[in-house]
Amino acid sequence: MNALPTRESTWWTDSRLATYTAGATGLVALGLCLYQLARPGALHGINEYDDGLYLGTVMRLVHGTLPYKNFVYPQPPGLPLLLAPLGLLGRVVGTRTLMADARFLTALVTAANAALAAFLLRRRGVLPALVAGAALALFPLAVTADKTLLLEPFVTLFCLLGALALFETDEPADDRRVLLAGLAFGFACAVKLFALLPAVAAIACCVPIWRRTRPLLVGLAAGFGIPSLPFFLLAPRDFFHDVVAVQILRQPAPTTTSAAERLMYATGIPGLPSIHATHAIAFVLAALLVGFVIVAFLAPEQHTTFDWFVLGAASLSVASLFFARDFQIHYTYFTAALVALLLGVC
Repeated sequence: MNALPTRESTWWTDSRLATYTAGATGLVALGLCLYQLARPGALHGINEYDDGLYLGTVMRLVHGTLPYKNFVYPQPPGLPLLLAPLGLLGRVVGTRTLMADARFLTALVTAANAALAAFLLRRRGVLPALVAGAALALFPLAVTADKTLLLEPFVTLFCLLGALALFETDEPADDRRVLLAGLAFGFACAVKLFALLPAVAAIACCVPIWRRTRPLLVGLAAGFGIPSLPFFLLAPRDFFHDVVAVQILRQPAPTTTSAAERLMYATGIPGLPSIHATHAIAFVLAALLVGFVIVAFLAPEQHTTFDWFVLGAASLSVASLFFARDFQIHYTYFTAALVALLLGVC
């Protein structure tokens, strides 16, 4: 009998070439970050209030002064623990050099995020990988998060690692990888609670395969609990106040709080110097994106669990921008990473 005809492989469906594309988008993101850091005063100067807070927390931690117990730190302890080795180096080189090192590390993390976004879609071919990686690497407001030490690049890194572990193919992987995914999502929550949104999407995707849900939940609990439990046990009331209550009860920022302004920043258009950003342009762009996603998901092709995970994670993250009591422009980097994946999927 004659063999059934098979579709010939072409360069745009080659997963190996898509992997090279992922590496290229990471290099583009790194190049853009290094360009920003090469500008006068960018490496050692003062860029944000928050970077001083985070770096100061790292330095106090390595000197034996504990957050929550000894001073207020309004975030989970993931980032100070992650950067503790860098803080030990700071005791030798000084805080000025340490800030430069932290900013360079953030640039590396940003490059890894763009590469991971593309790598997650390597099985779909070159174009989806390129769209996802380039959309994040070239996001116009990425500069608000990647030029200094902020939480969003690190939260994004561990969420993308969680997605990579969870989806070895387009369906949830075996128990060991699902456990690793839970650990990654859990530690992302230990950096910033925003990561709970893609974690919820991951849980929802595992519920139909119930045996996958248990290792994911165990990993989530361990990923968040192991770094957080010592601080909670030493100061349970202060830990809950700083990590949970402050986020719920914090006062809205005096600027950029309207829904129209948040939508405008979520699209990234204020970061384009050649465009006068307006609410109308942002609304049209958002409507086109939503329409594109709806058409893609209404197509007759069968959608995978990975597709639904990306849709759920991106939708929850975008919605959170409008419901959060406070809004800072660098929040949009986290959302942009998930929307970039959604564009690649579509």
